[in-house]
Amino acid sequence: MREKGILLLALLMLIGSVSGCAMEDAREIDHRTMIIAFGIEKGEEQEYKVTIQVPIMTAIGAEEGVNLNEFKTFSQEGDSILDAVAGLESRTPTVLFFGHLKVVAISEELAQKGLGDLIDFVGRRPPLSNQVYLMIIEEPESVEGFLATESPLISLPALYLDRFFHAEQKISRTDESRLFEFIRDYNMISEASTLPMAHSADHEIVIENLAVFKKENMVAELKGKEVGMSRLLKEEEVLELNYTVPISSGGKVVDASIRLDLRAEVDYETNNPVHFNINVNGVGELVDMADMEVNTTEDVISEIEKKLAAQVERELRSTISKMQEINVEPWLLGHRVWAMDHKYFETLEWDEGGWQEAEFTIEADIEMTKLGQRGMHTKKKIGR
Repeated sequence: MREKGILLLALLMLIGSVSGCAMEDAREIDHRTMIIAFGIEKGEEQEYKVTIQVPIMTAIGAEEGVNLNEFKTFSQEGDSILDAVAGLESRTPTVLFFGHLKVVAISEELAQKGLGDLIDFVGRRPPLSNQVYLMIIEEPESVEGFLATESPLISLPALYLDRFFHAEQKISRTDESRLFEFIRDYNMISEASTLPMAHSADHEIVIENLAVFKKENMVAELKGKEVGMSRLLKEEEVLELNYTVPISSGGKVVDASIRLDLRAEVDYETNNPVHFNINVNGVGELVDMADMEVNTTEDVISEIEKKLAAQVERELRSTISKMQEINVEPWLLGHRVWAMDHKYFETLEWDEGGWQEAEFTIEADIEMTKLGQRGMHTKKKIGR
C-alpha cells in the first residue's frame, strides 16, 4: 500500500509540473502574430532593416479565420537584428511567433558582407534550422519590396516559395537550401555553399539563379545553365534541362528543342594536381522541331546527340572554370578526396591553389530515347 501511495504521489507531481509548463507557454491563436516570412537587409539609418510577412486574421462568413488572400508586411530598423525584432513586437498587439516561419529572405548586399549575425539569430531557434528556406534577393530589389509581392498564382509570397521547393517535378530549377544545410556545407573542407536567388518582375516571383558563398560571404553568382551544371556536379543528377540546338537537314538549318535528364559519375586520380574524371550520361526527349517537314532520321538524331554532348561538356567546363578563377569549390569535390584519402589530400594544399590547379576530363554521352510524338502515351507529365 505504501509503494502505491508513493507511486500515486509521484504521478500527481508529474502531472502538476507538465500542466504548469503548458499553462505558462500555451497561447491562443489570436494572441500570436504568426510570421511566415522573415526578411533582412541593410538599413537606411541603422545597421539592419527587418521585414516580416504575416497573414491577416479576417472574418470569413460568420466565423473568424485566416484569409490567405490577405497579408501584410511590417518593417523595422535596428542596430542589431534583435533590436529590430523588438521594435516590430512593440508595434503589434500580440506576441511574434516564429513557429510557422517558412522563408528567410536576405538582400544580396547583406549576403556579400556576411551572414554571421543572421545565422546566429535564427540558429538560436533549433526548429527553424530544419524547416526554413534561405533565399537571396537579387539587387537592386529590396527585401521589403520582394516580400510585398503578390503573385497571381499564390497570393501569399511565403507559400509560393514553399510550394516552389516542394514541387515534385522541376524543370531544372534551382534547389532549396535550409539553414542547417547551408551551415553544413560551408563547414566542409572547401568552406563553400550555395543559396537560391530570387526577384520579382511584373508582379511575378522568379527563382532561377544561385548565390555562391565562401564561408558566410557571397562571392559569386551562377546563372542559367550554370545552375543545372552546379546541381549535376554536387548531386550527380539534374532533370528536365531544356536545350535548343541547330540541326542541318535538307540544305537548311532547323532548331530542335530537347529536354534532358543528366546523371554523372565522378572519380579522381591521385596525381598532383588532382585529376577528376566526370562521365555524364544523358537521356533526351525531342520536344519540338521548328520545321515539321524535317524527318527525324537516324542521321538527324545522331547529330542532335553529338551536339548536345558537346554543349554539356562545354557548360560543365565553363562552370568549373568560373569557380576555379575565384578559388571557390561549392560541390564537395575536395571533401570527397579528403574523406577517401586524407594523407593524399594534405599534399594538394587545396585552399592555397590545389583547387585552382585541379584538372578535369569531361565526357558526355547523350541518347535520344523519345521523339516527342503527340500521341505517345508514355510521355512524362510536366509539372505537378
